Amino acid sequence: MAARRFYAPDASGTDRTVKLPPGEARQLGRVLRLRRGAIIQIFDGRGREFVARVQSIDRYGVSVRTLETVEPAREPAVRLELALALLKGRAAGAVVRDATMLGVAAIHPISTARSLALPAAADSNNLADRWRTIAVSSAKQCRRAVVPEVRSAASFSQFVMHPAPGLNILLVEPVLGVPRAGVRALAERPAPDRATIAAGPEGGWTNAEVDAASAAGFELLTLGSRTLRADAAPAAAIVVLQHVWDDL
Repeated sequence: MAARRFYAPDASGTDRTVKLPPGEARQLGRVLRLRRGAIIQIFDGRGREFVARVQSIDRYGVSVRTLETVEPAREPAVRLELALALLKGRAAGAVVRDATMLGVAAIHPISTARSLALPAAADSNNLADRWRTIAVSSAKQCRRAVVPEVRSAASFSQFVMHPAPGLNILLVEPVLGVPRAGVRALAERPAPDRATIAAGPEGGWTNAEVDAASAAGFELLTLGSRTLRADAAPAAAIVVLQHVWDDL
């Protein structure tokens, strides 16, 4: 049985004592009921992973001692970021979980004309914290050593005003009457060093948003002839593009 994994952002090398964050400490001691001397694995969320031994469990938390490095799962060669429209209910959390599992490097929450409104500053921080918690949990489960960066929520107009370097893609529905590329067009080009995928809300993009993205240099991309749910399209796009780029 594989060793239990825990997120330890302060891990920095072998033969060092590391304190687990409070949530991870509760999981280790109260939920899993591991004891002093247990062998676990910890990862720092930035690509490093270690075998560690539980050194102490007390009311001050859990300390572990790193023993040796572990070769983590390979990260995608293309740095892929996801700009995700704010979705209703728990749908966004499922997208964050799947995007983390598939190897995205960063996630940008964005408010669009047909999505939930841009949250106030405090709510925006809470949203980012919730998505980070989901990303950590997903990274633990899929044995990834990197936790995607979760950016602060921004409006769509703010997002397209400052496009990231590299290839920028706007996912559009096949019924949208605008010129757009298919996956085969991307397959004919070399893989980019980095790319950003923007995925819209349940109601789709407005014409004004599509025009603004096009003017900012975003390429319009549809995945096929069927319209996908807003919470399904991002994972489908990530997998398809990674397949095209031979980056699975």
